[in-house]
Amino acid sequence: PNSQMKPGPECKCKEGFEGEVRWDKTERRYVGDCRLLECRGGHVNYVNGPGCRCANGYNGTIKEDFYDNYGLNWQRILSGESCAPAPCNVENSDMDGPECHCQEGYRGNITWDG
Repeated sequence: PNSQMKPGPECKCKEGFEGEVRWDKTERRYVGDCRLLECRGGHVNYVNGPGCRCANGYNGTIKEDFYDNYGLNWQRILSGESCAPAPCNVENSDMDGPECHCQEGYRGNITWDG
């Protein structure tokens, strides 16, 4: 169910998943296992698979990468290493990213959505 459902040799796991999908001649169908890729990085939401995003207050690109699992093996992951503090464009505020708040002498709530 987590393949991209393309016919023939193009059938593989969906983006955000890893595993192997192959044609079983005996069963005359595709079989395999597609598992969620782990969401890792400095400032991510830690939702594994396609839901992996930069955390609130950060912008960047999530990409597939490899992680050295303490010398035991290389693990395929979704990496958010490029997630950096997002500009805080709220009038009378200071700092970027999740630390953005009202400047001294001003009051209000600044929240991030996405």
